[in-house]
Amino acid sequence: RGLAMESERALLQQLDGLGIKYQVFRHPPVANVQEATAAEAGCGLAGVEAFRTKNMFLADKKKTRRYLLTAAVDTKVDLKKLGKAISAPELKMASDLTERLGLLPGAVTVFGVANDKSPAPGVIPVLDASLVDDEEGTLLAHPLHNEATLAVAVQDVLKFLKAVGHEPVVVRFAEDGEPEWVPSSREPPQAPAPAQDQGTAKKKDGGKGGADVGAKAGAKAVAPPDPFDVAEAQLIESLLSVLQASAEAGGPSKAQLADVVRPHLRGLQNAAYSQGFAAKPGHPAPPRNPVLEL
Repeated sequence: RGLAMESERALLQQLDGLGIKYQVFRHPPVANVQEATAAEAGCGLAGVEAFRTKNMFLADKKKTRRYLLTAAVDTKVDLKKLGKAISAPELKMASDLTERLGLLPGAVTVFGVANDKSPAPGVIPVLDASLVDDEEGTLLAHPLHNEATLAVAVQDVLKFLKAVGHEPVVVRFAEDGEPEWVPSSREPPQAPAPAQDQGTAKKKDGGKGGADVGAKAGAKAVAPPDPFDVAEAQLIESLLSVLQASAEAGGPSKAQLADVVRPHLRGLQNAAYSQGFAAKPGHPAPPRNPVLEL
């Protein structure tokens, strides 16, 4: 319970900092929509005009993307059709809610993305268009645990999501038919292309090699980074870090600089070897050695 209250306090501080108003309603722990509805009478929520929502933490077939769906409680959600609408094949319930968002089952909430530390695009909020369409509407959501409920204006929920870098994908659910992405909202990220090994590439191009396939498709080859440039950049960055850290102490000693330079010498040697090994007649002169120019 202590951790839950700490999470709530952190969230409320974020809302306060954004100038977002809210009401807090305390109640016993609720694990689902039915229990939440039953708890309303005892906490003062029964007379509050606001959207009751259901929330699902989802993943695509290959678990490359995570989605946090918030929909009106009476919206019919077909995960297969929803997955098609947001480019998430075979959408299903995800099992890593706690690892990704620090939430426990029963406490899934639109505010959960405040805890998201995943690499881009991170957990992707998906909102029911029926919630967003009501510009004066209020939404009920847990404050990162299931022993309380917040009442917050829908427009302020959108403001919060934008502030934490998680603008939502908005989907319009049809009673009978396919759900549709609302183009005025964030575009659903495309699923990453599956990795292709050389054997598969050769089969697809008749055994001529993957490079030939790219040329036929008009793909532009990207030159690999020059190893000397990489080594030089790393060396300069490391030296600057030492100089900045020791500026107040009168500058780095020779020993400090030696410790920084030494690990990069091998990288420069390897770069020189690879350049020399690949050299051909007419090849331009090798790049300068940044260590010799210090």
